[in-house]
Amino acid sequence: MTVVVLRGCASSPPVGDTTHAVKRATKQIAALPDVRTAAVTIETTTDGTTKRHAVAVDIGAPELGSSRARVADLIGRVLPVAWSVDGTRPDGGVVLRLHTSPQLPIGPIAEQAGWEDVGYPSDPALLQKVGFQATFAAEKLDEQLGRWPLHGFPTSPARG
Repeated sequence: MTVVVLRGCASSPPVGDTTHAVKRATKQIAALPDVRTAAVTIETTTDGTTKRHAVAVDIGAPELGSSRARVADLIGRVLPVAWSVDGTRPDGGVVLRLHTSPQLPIGPIAEQAGWEDVGYPSDPALLQKVGFQATFAAEKLDEQLGRWPLHGFPTSPARG
């Protein structure tokens, strides 16, 4: 009998039931103060033959108005919930789309609140158009919140 061991060919098995976790996270985020609408999904992108997964959170919170402090607080409450969605590891991190009225640039607000490796446009004109979206890197979320999937919810980034 010959046994062949292949290393590095298989992806990590799912940790839990993604569908249930997505529904739970959507419900938790929708119950947060100032949130009018919420949806959590798993987005998959392909680069050549490599698939990446991200937890995508879309929130409508027009009542936040122009309060940067309230936006920062909401980001701090949403990211731990998003990072708790188990199933397939979100190696693409968390994509947060937060719609406020007026629209505030959530990427710079998140950075000012202490979140690290936040992706958002550096071009002011583009930031004006898509300032509602920011991406939070998986590696930094592991460092700042705890290893995925998160159990327990800190509401601010850990500072090292």
